[in-house]
Amino acid sequence: MTLFLRNALALVFTLVLLFSCKPNMNDSPKPNPAKSILAGLRASPYGAGELFNKADYWIKSCKSMAGSLDQAAPAVIWILGTMEASSEKQPSGEPMFSGRCVVSFPGNGQEYLNIVFTDTDQNELILDRFDQEGISVWLQVEPANADMLDLIDLILNRYKHHPSVIGFGIDVEWHRWSLENMEGAGVNDPEASRWLAAVKVHNPKYKLFLKHWLSDKMPQTVRQGLVFLDDSQMFSSLSHMQEEFASWGRHFYPAEVAFQYGYGSDRAIWQSFKNPARELTTLLMKIPNAKEFYWVDFTMRELWPD
Repeated sequence: MTLFLRNALALVFTLVLLFSCKPNMNDSPKPNPAKSILAGLRASPYGAGELFNKADYWIKSCKSMAGSLDQAAPAVIWILGTMEASSEKQPSGEPMFSGRCVVSFPGNGQEYLNIVFTDTDQNELILDRFDQEGISVWLQVEPANADMLDLIDLILNRYKHHPSVIGFGIDVEWHRWSLENMEGAGVNDPEASRWLAAVKVHNPKYKLFLKHWLSDKMPQTVRQGLVFLDDSQMFSSLSHMQEEFASWGRHFYPAEVAFQYGYGSDRAIWQSFKNPARELTTLLMKIPNAKEFYWVDFTMRELWPD
């Protein structure tokens, strides 16, 4: 697709979204009817370690997560673009980042500002298995200072032939991250509309998720075609977790919301359940517009040993 055609199509989608996506402020939450939801795991190379390229593990654990819930189909958030660590450290001792996004597949012969490629494709064979096993897949990036339209086109041009792919995800915490802005730069309405339009050029059925724990980092009015994913953690209690996630749902209602949880910082909360994935998710399913639920890879082996 030529650059001119891409930009023209993106402009059309942007104009439609900007004029049709303002929420109805008179809407209020209603009881959640029987519906199809997605449930599974978040998968990153740094969180999963040696299990990242083990398709059997993801298929088994995602199906287990979904199978324990009513109306749930298995899904995975597949992180194939990560922040590149630098040799420096933050004052706290935490890693510093170069400002570049590392994508886990070879390049196409062109150079892209702030995008680094790997020598081999680390996703194709696993996506083939997800296709065969009926696992829905979000392709997610931690964008750093890379151009989002470049990332969207590079990734979807390469993997949109997989029927398992349902959309593109962006971790907003890492959008233009810096020491001065360690929670990310946030996303405004025009940006969200452009990105969503670029995603839908590849497949009109695709959606875009935006992930953060602060609602003010999200676009103010654009809603249609977006999923808002809350990855908050470090709760003081179960009731604190429930109220914060419920508040996220109310803020974006009637737009779809999703939740990412199971962090080690909240182990004291979820370990109190006999079946943490099923019981905690069942509580979160009471949020009227909650559609998707993902356990993080940092603690997944405590629930699904390899």
